[in-house]
Amino acid sequence: MAVGGRRPVRDSLAFAPLGLLAAGPAADAHGTGTALVGCAILVVVATGAALLSPAVRTLRAPAPAPIPVPEG
Repeated sequence: MAVGGRRPVRDSLAFAPLGLLAAGPAADAHGTGTALVGCAILVVVATGAALLSPAVRTLRAPAPAPIPVPEG
């Protein structure tokens, strides 16, 4: 479910089992090295695609809460 226009992390990991399912047959068909390079390329392309979104590029962490100083 989207919360405030953003999807929780658990939804973004929903397709991880499909990647694991495809990794074995890809390694058998093309060799381990080629499969690893292909996976690396997919990760770089997916990261680049996410960075194209202005909402991701302008995402900032909230300011940390001040730490109370004990008196004494």
